[in-house]
Amino acid sequence: MEPGRRRSLRRRPNKIEKVLRDGNNDGYSTPFLPNDMILEILKRLPAKSLMRFKCVSKGWLNMILHPFLIESHQNHARTRLDASHRLFAYDQCDKLLLSYHYHDHPDLLIHTIFSTKKNREFQRISNIANGLICVYIYDIGCRGKRSLWLINLATMQKRSLPIPSLCCSQTSIYFLGFDSSSKNYKVLHFCHGKEYHHDYHCQVLTLGRRRWRRVVGPNPGKELVADEAMSTDGRIYFKMGNKDLHVLPFFDLHTEKFEHLSVPEASIHREGPVGWHYDDPYYYQDILEIRGKLGLIRELKVWILEETGWIEKSIILPNHVYNATTVGHESNSKIILKSSQGISYYLYDLDTPECREAPGITMHDFNFRNYLLGSNLSSDVCSTKFFNYIENITTL
Repeated sequence: MEPGRRRSLRRRPNKIEKVLRDGNNDGYSTPFLPNDMILEILKRLPAKSLMRFKCVSKGWLNMILHPFLIESHQNHARTRLDASHRLFAYDQCDKLLLSYHYHDHPDLLIHTIFSTKKNREFQRISNIANGLICVYIYDIGCRGKRSLWLINLATMQKRSLPIPSLCCSQTSIYFLGFDSSSKNYKVLHFCHGKEYHHDYHCQVLTLGRRRWRRVVGPNPGKELVADEAMSTDGRIYFKMGNKDLHVLPFFDLHTEKFEHLSVPEASIHREGPVGWHYDDPYYYQDILEIRGKLGLIRELKVWILEETGWIEKSIILPNHVYNATTVGHESNSKIILKSSQGISYYLYDLDTPECREAPGITMHDFNFRNYLLGSNLSSDVCSTKFFNYIENITTL
């Protein structure tokens, strides 16, 4: 056989092999395992365990930081129950405390992200996008010093972001989303206009760049509930504050334009019980992510936006649970409910349907509130926020 022919029959190195030996000759530190098998093992590890393997060799470091493994790990994490974590956040005054609730860890894990000695800071956290969150800090007593941080909740890595030119101190609000078409994370900044409370000046920052871009804001007549938003499928959805407009506004992260979609008629409150007054227009529905899709919830009805349109489902509560509110979801079809009678939490399966109490979440919430009271951090124990997120090993 000719030499050229012999070369053409050689097995070409796969993607992982190229990553392992990228600029390094000691990548093959496990000669008894094929590289594809190494990938399958690593993508199944919890994020914190996986991060420890970065010190094995330069080849392993390159592989763990490679976008191919990062995407593979996150896709697999969406199928693992133990990769879906619950987070209780307290973001008042001079502290941002994050309390993690893991499925296999009964203890109360408190992590202080930012803390100062003086109670003069204003802090605000964004929505969570693929396990990442933005934190905006405004120091009232230090000549209005401002800072913006991006945090990976799985690895606790932090990165400072540039402050936008239109930053309006305490009225600035930030949102985070993932543009699936360009594979980029983007930060959306809202700042109230001077003429109207619902007139927003908006800017966008693509992570990895240092310059904010001005974008056209939403129509001033479409009142957004800017504190309530969620990101999925390349969009940032906002809760609508005008009951006369049967639409849900969203920001398309690819086109960087505000658009809207129609919502089911039944998801909109028409009239309340006798004696109730709905002067506040921000009441008629809640939004959340369900199995990677947009979900609307009003009372005990759920609408999920599928490719064919809105699919309606009903939540059937046990007889001893008179009322409950939706606070989050699991990585599968389970919705997390909180009883209105106390602090009891429940898991409701949309597929079964089955509703069972979640004592682990209930006890964690109770312990975290007691921790806040015991630390004299707040007299208002209802200031905590509840989040769900999937592990993400993206390097910031």
